[in-house]
Amino acid sequence: MVEKENFDPSLMIKTTFSYNKMGEVEEKINSRRGFSFGSESFEYDKLGRKIKISQYNQNGNLETTSTFLYNDGELRQTKIITDQSKKLIRRIETKLNSKNKIIIEATFDGKSRLIQKKTIGYNENGRVSRMHDYDMLKPGENGEPILISIITYEYD
Repeated sequence: MVEKENFDPSLMIKTTFSYNKMGEVEEKINSRRGFSFGSESFEYDKLGRKIKISQYNQNGNLETTSTFLYNDGELRQTKIITDQSKKLIRRIETKLNSKNKIIIEATFDGKSRLIQKKTIGYNENGRVSRMHDYDMLKPGENGEPILISIITYEYD
C-alpha cells in the first residue's frame, strides 16, 4: 500500500553558509521561498574560537549579539547576549573539565540573577552520561534548587 504524501514547498527552509579564508562560517542566512527570515554573522579569535555572533531579522536589522569570552586558565567560558541597544538579555557561564567538556552551565537573566543551572556528567569513555537542570529562582522547601529535569544516557 502506498501512502499519499502532501508536499508543501512553503514549509521548506534553505540555509546558506559563507566561509572565510580559514574555512570558518562567516555568515548563515535562513530563507523560505527566496526571502530571508533571519541571518547570523560570525567572528573568531586567532585560535579559531567564536567571539561574536550577530543575529539579524528578515529586514537585516540587528536583533541580538552574542559575545564569547574565554578564560583558559580557569577553564571557563562566558556568553553574553545583548539586544540591539546593547542591553543585557542573558549571560551564560560555562565551566569545563580538564578535557574541555562542559560540566556546569549557569544561566543568568538580564538582571544578573542566576535562573538556571545545568550539570553534565561523563562516563569513562568521555560520553555524556547525565544532565541535570535546576530552577534557581524558586528554591525548594529545604532551600535547595529544584531539579527540573534529569536526562541519563546509556550506550551499547
